[in-house]
Order: sequence, then structure tokens, then C-alpha cells
Amino acid sequence: MLTLLIIVILFFMGYIIPKNSKISVLGWIYLGWLSVTAPTDYLGDYLAYKSAYNDMASYQGLFEGGYTYLESVSNQIGLSFDQFRMMFVLSTIIFLYIAVRRFTKNHALFLAIYLLTFYAYDLIQMRSQFMMSIVLLAYSFLISNKRSKVRLFFAIFLIFLAAQIHSSGYIFLLGILIYILSKNIDNVVKLSLPIAVGASLLIPFLFRSSVFIAIINILGHITGRDVLVEKLLVLFTDGVSISLKLWYFIPLFVSWWIITIVMSNQNKQDISKEASIKYKVLISGCLIGFMGFALLSIAPDYSRLFRHGMTFLIVMMAYYFENDNGIIYLTKEKLSIIAGLMVFIFFSFYVTYLTWGPVAQESVPYLLRFY
Repeated sequence: MLTLLIIVILFFMGYIIPKNSKISVLGWIYLGWLSVTAPTDYLGDYLAYKSAYNDMASYQGLFEGGYTYLESVSNQIGLSFDQFRMMFVLSTIIFLYIAVRRFTKNHALFLAIYLLTFYAYDLIQMRSQFMMSIVLLAYSFLISNKRSKVRLFFAIFLIFLAAQIHSSGYIFLLGILIYILSKNIDNVVKLSLPIAVGASLLIPFLFRSSVFIAIINILGHITGRDVLVEKLLVLFTDGVSISLKLWYFIPLFVSWWIITIVMSNQNKQDISKEASIKYKVLISGCLIGFMGFALLSIAPDYSRLFRHGMTFLIVMMAYYFENDNGIIYLTKEKLSIIAGLMVFIFFSFYVTYLTWGPVAQESVPYLLRFY
């Protein structure tokens, strides 16, 4: 129950003391402790990772080259898989801390929402979580009053590195493209919801075509993962059920609604150029979550893109309340955002809970130390 108490404290801090980066270090330490000491019986991917680590020769090509390289180095210096996992997940939290710190001082609100929504499932899929933390850090290098080719190059470089741990990281290059090409991010946001819904309806037909097969073979060649080709061609063509997709639409719509309110307030207020750039960067990353919703028509595995894209929204909410005097001055717009955020938190957890079946569902209370 300690985690629930900590989440409540973090929520109050995030709203009442929005500039809390120093004291929130304790929250990050707790998050790191949760990750390192997670009971392995409740980590659904644990045995697969451990088997691959202990018998790398038999599992060649199962994971991306970057992750395999880290496994190899760890093996060579004599670390057990549990020691390797401990260092891996701790590095993830450190990178995530650095990334969030570059966007906002309201770490408490980020930690509270992240713990309540995606953290437990991200922890189970540790390569994907590591990738997400590096991608968020990469996007933070786009924050500059003047566009810098060096910063852009470094951001893209970091995303390529992240994709060596989990290949879905490549998709976040599209977010960089959105940031660069969109002169008015408001228009992109307005179109994002109907495009996501339309793509979700069209993808089941398009991705059973010969064009899809050609694209997947190219992706397999780029990533060097034969297993990726096999999964996409054989397993990843059914997608999630229509009912589950409808449940996903709720947090998707609420996130879109929250972004439009924030952008509307931004246009009414005289905010700094740096703040405007931060919002644009975070929204560009969040829109990958909209793409993740569309790709659910291919496979539930793409729910990770929804989670990771919406992590950008969580950072944006922390930044919004940091710069909007917390809850001291309540306005109609702020009350709408708070209400929407509560709905987003509940349904984001709920849809993720529904996606991964009874084993993952039973794991969450133990990974969060609710018992």
C-alpha cells in the first residue's frame, strides 16, 4: 500500500507545489527501487529474456543488435541475468529522469500519473521501456529558441540508438518529421484524431496486400530481425477486437481534447517562445500514440506505441501545471483539463489492463507493491 500513499502525495505535490524537481528525487528513487526489486515471478517476459541471455547462441536474431550487444558484454564480464536486468532497468529510470528534467520541474505529477497508467506494463516490456526513455531524451534536444542542425542530428542519432534496443523506436522519427514540417501544430492536432480513426479502419485491408509484405521484408532487412518479419507476416495481421479498440478510443479522444484545450489557452496567452517549442515537441511525440491506436488494427503489440506516445502527454500535463500556477487559480479550462486527465488516467490503465490478458493483469498489483 506504500505505493498508493506515495502516488497520493505526488499528486498533491504536482498540483500544489508544481516546481518540485528537488524533493521529487525521492519519488524517482522509489521508482528505481520498484524496477530493480520487481518480483520476477510477475514479469511476463522475464523467462524469455533470461533464456536468451543464458543461451545467446540459440537465440541469435531474436532481439535487436544493440540489446544483444549489451547482453554479450554483460555475459563476458560474468554478470548473471538478474544483475544485467537490474542495471538495465536502473539505466532506464535514470534516462527517463534526465529526459523529464529537461522538459519540466513538475516531476511529482509525471511520476504519479505514470505509475497509475503505464509503468507496470512498461516494466514487463523492459526493452521497450528503455527505448522510450531514450526517445523522450532525444526529443528534449529539439528544445531551442533557434533551430539547430546539431541538435536535430543528435536527436535523430539518439532515436537510432534507441531503435537498436527496440525497433519500434524508428517510428518516433515520424514525430521528429512532424515537428520539423508543421508550421502550425494546431492544424496537425485537429486532423490527428480523424486520421487515426480513418487509418484504423483502412489498415486491416491495406496490410493484407502485397505492398505490406514488401514493406515488412524491407523492415526486416533494415533491422536485421528475421523474427520481426515472421511475426508481422504471420501473427500480426489480426489486430485487437473491435470492442477493445472502442475502449482505446476513449483515452485517445480525451488526450486529443486535452491537447486542443492546452493549445487554445496557449494561443490566448502570451507565453514564451521556449514554452511554445516545448509544447510543440511534446505534441509531436504524443501524436505517435495516435499512430499506435491506428496500428492496433495490426496487432496488440503496437499498444506500446500508444503507451509511449501518451507518455509525452503525461510530461506535457506536468509542464502545463508547472506553468499555470498549479490549482491556485481555477479556471473553466483548467477544471476541464483536470477532469479530462482523471478520465485519461483511468481508461489508459484500463485499456492496457485489458490488452495483455490475465497473467499481466495479475502482475500489476505485485509490481506496484500494492500487496
